[in-house]
Amino acid sequence: RELGPTIVHAHFTRYDLAALRAPRPVRVFWHIHSHREIRSPWARAKAFVKYGILTRYVEAVVAVSGAVADECRAWFTPRDKIRVVYNAIDPERFCMPDPRERWSARNGFGLTLDDRVVLFFERRPYKGGATLRAALESLPAIRLIVLGGSQEARDLFGAAPRVLALERLDDTRHAYWAADALAFPSENEAFGAVVIEALACGVPI
Repeated sequence: RELGPTIVHAHFTRYDLAALRAPRPVRVFWHIHSHREIRSPWARAKAFVKYGILTRYVEAVVAVSGAVADECRAWFTPRDKIRVVYNAIDPERFCMPDPRERWSARNGFGLTLDDRVVLFFERRPYKGGATLRAALESLPAIRLIVLGGSQEARDLFGAAPRVLALERLDDTRHAYWAADALAFPSENEAFGAVVIEALACGVPI
């Protein structure tokens, strides 16, 4: 409210509400990025307020996929305000590695060219980590690179040398270039950017 911006992009209701109460009108571009089942009565009530009421006061509601746009419409967002703008990547950056780049990426993780490596991005339970852990129990020869999430969540996958667990990477391309496959067992997803990043790097999913 103190900054008085003309455009606000916010993920969280508490910021959108503040923008709507600003002294002068703002054009709130409400970026809807979540696509999850809403089960509890409290969650359903919040969804109705967010999608059905507050979105009537913004200039545009930006959804990152057709499924999210459908979700907005199902919760009574005005149809004429919904815009679908898909997530995008830079294909000059996320690209297939040459043999030297692949070897360098594997070497950086302490992997050999003979290792069979699966990459997984951990963040929240709905990303499907439990499903992947169950699958890995019957695949003892597979090595895993797990990125993101909490230390506790990463520890559930096991220990080195089979599991390489990292909080973050400065350049995630190296993880794609080192992997033989991306595991994507997500239960709910708005638009999985890691899927198109993996495809651009030539990694099966």
